Amino acid sequence: MYTTSFVRRHIFMLPRGQPFTTRDLLRYGSRSAVDQALFRLVKSEVIVRLARGVFVILDAMSRIPSVLDVAKVKAESFGKQIVCHGADAAQVLGLPVSANRLTTYSTNGCSSSFRCGEVVVCFKRVSQRNFLLGDSRAGLLVRALWHLGQAFCNKSLVSEAALSCTRTDREELRQMTGLMPGWISSSFSWTRRWQAGRQPTSGWH
Repeated sequence: MYTTSFVRRHIFMLPRGQPFTTRDLLRYGSRSAVDQALFRLVKSEVIVRLARGVFVILDAMSRIPSVLDVAKVKAESFGKQIVCHGADAAQVLGLPVSANRLTTYSTNGCSSSFRCGEVVVCFKRVSQRNFLLGDSRAGLLVRALWHLGQAFCNKSLVSEAALSCTRTDREELRQMTGLMPGWISSSFSWTRRWQAGRQPTSGWH
């Protein structure tokens, strides 16, 4: 009884449209008691179940959270974070690689998967260095090249992929050198002209 009251109070204090998880509510009672409270709220259409352990309360002005919104909340509930997967980063940058068949994110936690409506979402563990690249354009470029692999990473491909990089992107890439495998950093020409942020006449070189 008390668990249900505390769960309802917690939920109704949240902004409408903000996903929450079962794990957020475990401070209010046992897992079984929280599950029962959530089951009743879903059945009475007070909240909507988005994925296993992820829910939302909506009103007429709210939008249903995206798959990415759900994935972020799901990951955070288990102490993980997610970033764009290397294959998807390569697609964004127009590099020659097939996109993931399933919705996939790189994570600094364990690999796992779950279903969000009709969508299967996969978390794939990557190394800490790969994860720390982040989702800036520079980070996406390095992660995309890392996904392609050493056999495909050459100066011609790097030059083509980097054509649209800004001066800020180029400086960020320089700062990321310590996170890159050597075979990626060696594909860049760190010339004095490049360091000064001047656009080379031919790609990076």
